[in-house]
Amino acid sequence: ADLTNLGLLKNHCNQNILIVGDGDLSYSLSLCRCLLNDYNVRVYCTTLDSRGKLLENYSRCAQIVECLESLRNVCVLHGIDGTNNGLIKEYMKKDKVQYFDRIVWNFPHLCGKSRIHKHRKLLLDFFKSSVEIIEPSEGQVWVALTKGQGGTPREPEYENLVKGNTWQIQYKAAQAGLIMTDVFNTDDSILKLHATGFRDGLGYSPRGFHNGDHTLNSKGGLCHVFSLPDMMKHSVYRLVWKYDLAYMVNPETFSFSFMGDVISILLQDPGIEFTISDVDVYQRPGVATLDKTSTIIFSSSTNAHLKYKGRDNNRFLIELKTALDNLALMSMEDYNFNCNITGQ
Repeated sequence: ADLTNLGLLKNHCNQNILIVGDGDLSYSLSLCRCLLNDYNVRVYCTTLDSRGKLLENYSRCAQIVECLESLRNVCVLHGIDGTNNGLIKEYMKKDKVQYFDRIVWNFPHLCGKSRIHKHRKLLLDFFKSSVEIIEPSEGQVWVALTKGQGGTPREPEYENLVKGNTWQIQYKAAQAGLIMTDVFNTDDSILKLHATGFRDGLGYSPRGFHNGDHTLNSKGGLCHVFSLPDMMKHSVYRLVWKYDLAYMVNPETFSFSFMGDVISILLQDPGIEFTISDVDVYQRPGVATLDKTSTIIFSSSTNAHLKYKGRDNNRFLIELKTALDNLALMSMEDYNFNCNITGQ
């Protein structure tokens, strides 16, 4: 699977592809040239720019649009915001398209540099929009980023990356409910896509934001593939959530084992593993209970979040603290009763 075929199967019918924010539409044309003869697909090629702005910015775009519009099962749309699926849903309804099998966004970027927080929000909004229109079981969202932007362990210089200076793509996707099932270097794919234009010069070349014909440096870029989670799919890298929790304990009855049982009962999800370690313990004068702070590290390769009453991890922590505080105030008789219930 790569950017030339999107991991699609030739014998599948009625596969729908949405390409988001495709600069001069050269990726769309190159992909269609790779797919349309052998795959049963319908491709929606979209740009953020209006048609007029697009033709003004890119010298070869008129030829590309003409080529795309001459192809069957290809729809070219302009003024489409990848973070807001409202307009796309209108076209889906019109064409009786229920879901997209693939949603692709290559090298998204905002105008200007060093806008890390805005790019993270851009990704999050895009993923939130995508999960509403992606096919639930086999659908995938593909996002290509330049070297160092994504911040995953697949980056060639991951150990030297300052994590706060990356777009944190895996965690932005997880916030929208997606897990990263694949990640690969884009260099070979881009060479193949560029070669589709060997006759007319219309092959794929990544473009910068409103920089017309100036190319984007995509060497060493990575494509990240995301899916909605189920127990049969596994993330390439485990998602990890780390929290410090302050709570009360009864020193006569508390144990990390019992705390682990409480967490397991609340989560009710074997796909999430966790570890607990002490940070601080304090006993106030004249008070029987201890004030304890622990670090809890959750991790999962199958879940995008803790899945506790929705996607609110903070709600889980609040209810865990409440449960632990209540246990600290129990009498020994009540505590033993609860131990019997949990099987400790």
